[in-house]
Amino acid sequence: YSASQNVIQVASFRRWLGRIAWGLGIALLLGLTLGAPSLQIFFHTASWLPFILLGIGMPVYLAQAVDRGVAQGQTRFGLLALSYQAEMWARLVFAVILVALGFGVNGAVAALTISFFATWLVARRVRVGLPKPSGLAKNEKNAALAFALPASAALIGQILINNSDVLIVKHFFENSQAGLYAALALIGRIVFFATWSVVMTLFPIVAQKQERGEAHHHLLGVSLGLVAAVSIFITAFAYFFGEFVVMVLFGAAYLPISSYLWIYALVTALYALANVVINYRLSAGSNLGSWFAVVAGFAQVVGLWVWHADLLQVVLVQLIIMAMLFGACMVWDLWLTFRKRGLPVAPAKSGI
Repeated sequence: YSASQNVIQVASFRRWLGRIAWGLGIALLLGLTLGAPSLQIFFHTASWLPFILLGIGMPVYLAQAVDRGVAQGQTRFGLLALSYQAEMWARLVFAVILVALGFGVNGAVAALTISFFATWLVARRVRVGLPKPSGLAKNEKNAALAFALPASAALIGQILINNSDVLIVKHFFENSQAGLYAALALIGRIVFFATWSVVMTLFPIVAQKQERGEAHHHLLGVSLGLVAAVSIFITAFAYFFGEFVVMVLFGAAYLPISSYLWIYALVTALYALANVVINYRLSAGSNLGSWFAVVAGFAQVVGLWVWHADLLQVVLVQLIIMAMLFGACMVWDLWLTFRKRGLPVAPAKSGI
């Protein structure tokens, strides 16, 4: 609808998806509130309150996600960037203040929830310029729901890949080791978030070009090149200056993780590259990559549940799985490209 400048339908989808988001958010709020005691036991936390504080933010978190999606789909990247700035600064400022006041983990989680509200207040400005929404036909809703399935699968895979390792380490390891690993993961994920803007801009541009029947495969090569360049730089920096990075960010107590830092950065780099392919193909209407991400996410959970002798093994298990995920995504993209061009996937003879 953005490609065809049909802003009435954009506004209609925003209202419809917004209602769904609020409903799911309230359900998550109730689930986290009622399940807080059980979650406290499973994750060995000192209190159940952080889960309730996080639950309070779930409705607005999902609501702002809809508005961010509208901004992204309309390529309103200025507003989208402003929403991320609001989220970052609110989280940082309130976390520092609340932790300094002695609220500890509860203060940090409260800051997270506050950042959701700050993001929502900014992102909802996307409604400016949109007309009054109209109703949606059943086939339009069905089409949106059909696309939501692979899109949700990609998101579930991303959540599993980005978070399951920290949670599993928290479950199996002592608090000191879990703390070291949490610091390692926080630094290592710089690669993913440093390259996330490439995916955010790639998705709507490709989707609009696909809708208009324009060529767009060259954008995948450009995006992979950008992500690879950033990833190589950060991974190399972590390899040569790992101790320096850890010292600056966390101090001498966390130096044991410095030797693992470049490996974890490489793990994140491989996933970031795979994520480019997954989102590119998803925006062009091919959703198999979403299920690749889900399989990789569950493989990571199972792999870490079985193999977690030490922190190095935890990182190496993820390295193998992410390498396989990226390889599968590249083979899949090549197959789709050759099939579209009408070329044989495997030539009968080779001059090499």
